[in-house]
Amino acid sequence: MNELVELIVRKTGVSQETALKVVETVSGYLKVKMPSSLASHLDGVLGSESLTEAEGIAEKAKLFVADLTERLGKKSA
Repeated sequence: MNELVELIVRKTGVSQETALKVVETVSGYLKVKMPSSLASHLDGVLGSESLTEAEGIAEKAKLFVADLTERLGKKSA
């Protein structure tokens, strides 16, 4: 997971603390939404992904956070 956090920091410029929260949030979300047989393997995947896979995950996380931020902004307006 640390590799993914560092990748998010490098690609987005957010702090390590924020990147860790993003990874934990997305991981938690996926664990709830995935079938339990797959969700139990998520921590293993996050701990051992290749850099290319991590970049794809980081890009998806960035888009997820941007979409979530936009949706939350519309609700508070």
